[in-house]
Amino acid sequence: MLFRYGVVLSRINVYYAEYSRRDKKIMEQELKLKEYTKDELRKMHWRERWEVESRREFEKYKNQDIGVLLEAVKNGRTGKYYQFWYALEKKGSIQNSAMVLWEYLRDHPGESNMLNRYHCAHALFHVIGMSDPASELELHKKVQWDHDGENARQEALVELKEIIEKLLAER
Repeated sequence: MLFRYGVVLSRINVYYAEYSRRDKKIMEQELKLKEYTKDELRKMHWRERWEVESRREFEKYKNQDIGVLLEAVKNGRTGKYYQFWYALEKKGSIQNSAMVLWEYLRDHPGESNMLNRYHCAHALFHVIGMSDPASELELHKKVQWDHDGENARQEALVELKEIIEKLLAER
């Protein structure tokens, strides 16, 4: 079942990415220029509304202090539109964020946490300087998805923790 979700998510992401590229400039101009009423938001296509709401969420989180963002991770308050993770990725560093993000990945198993784990892992790998798709791609997959079972994911997290500790010791 999880594999099916991965396939579905992949198709949605590809479709969403194509939509985003095609309309990105127009959407950015419109989103920056206009405040929408609740009625206007209700009438929008879900993709347009998602863009509006996620941009609002990103603006909210990008202006917060890193300490506030890290406290929100610890308390599980990461927003609805996954923009929290992108704001944290931009503000975080290996020294202040890596272990908090790692702990989130460790402590949030299960299907209901898959998308947050995906975005958290993306932010973590960016913070530790391994955001290049070619670097440690398998490890990245293993820590975010539990297709091979939760035990395999936890083992991958142990491997990732060793990498983080080594990087922290070098600094």
